[in-house]
Amino acid sequence: MPNEGALSAAKIDELTHLLQTGLFEDFMKLFKANAREIQEEGAVTLADQVNKALLEKNPACDMKLVVSQKTNEKKHLIMIMDNSRFWGDSFTITRQMFTV
Repeated sequence: MPNEGALSAAKIDELTHLLQTGLFEDFMKLFKANAREIQEEGAVTLADQVNKALLEKNPACDMKLVVSQKTNEKKHLIMIMDNSRFWGDSFTITRQMFTV
């Protein structure tokens, strides 16, 4: 049953943990499933909640989720952005991209 508000803190913590540990495939599956539970702009709301949780857990964290405008298929493109480990902190790279 969809709700209009935020997901539980436990679900947000699980998403944050998967993202920080690099389990991107598991993160994407869980993100898609949880985004469907939120009405309207579920992907945008969920990305905002995960970004806030990432900063709360680690204020120095450079990883974040970026949500694009809807595509022609009415889906959002979600990008997992982080600093480059090879080129240094001044280069931002996309770790993964997926649609919701």
